Amino acid sequence: MSERGFYHPERGYWQAIGEVPEDIRESYPEGTIEVPLRPSPNHEWKGGEWVEMPAPPLAREDLLDYLAARRWQAEIGGTLWNGWHLRTDEASQAKYLAELQAIALGIRSADELWKFPHGFEPISNQQMQEMAIQARQHVLQCFALEAQLAAGIKGGTITTLEQIDSAFAALEPQGE
Repeated sequence: MSERGFYHPERGYWQAIGEVPEDIRESYPEGTIEVPLRPSPNHEWKGGEWVEMPAPPLAREDLLDYLAARRWQAEIGGTLWNGWHLRTDEASQAKYLAELQAIALGIRSADELWKFPHGFEPISNQQMQEMAIQARQHVLQCFALEAQLAAGIKGGTITTLEQIDSAFAALEPQGE
């Protein structure tokens, strides 16, 4: 079934499904015209054509909610260490702390295997400390960026989801 679009200067735009019977068309207000289907909710009929209008700004609370979710995604999304993907999800963060404790207690052997997304690698105690530091720095960067962007949202300089995504793109692991 096809859809048809109609527009009236005072009533705005509406769609009808299928062929509109003549008696119903006659009940439309005077000045109603048939128009192409509206491409998106952000389009308005102006000057005989659809014109894309800017999307309405998001509420500050919606931007802050999205920001918190985006920070969490970045936080657990991992980082790079020595060219390898280093997991930074909450369970992995806890495992790094456990390994640091094992090193401090003298119970972690040198060159124990550690599982990375690409497979197992022998990791020295020094390397494990470096990994834990890298994971921690990544998490701190995510929270620092969230704080910076939250201030921008509250100050009115950050107004779109794209600005938030663009800022977090720099924290995503590259070159895996």
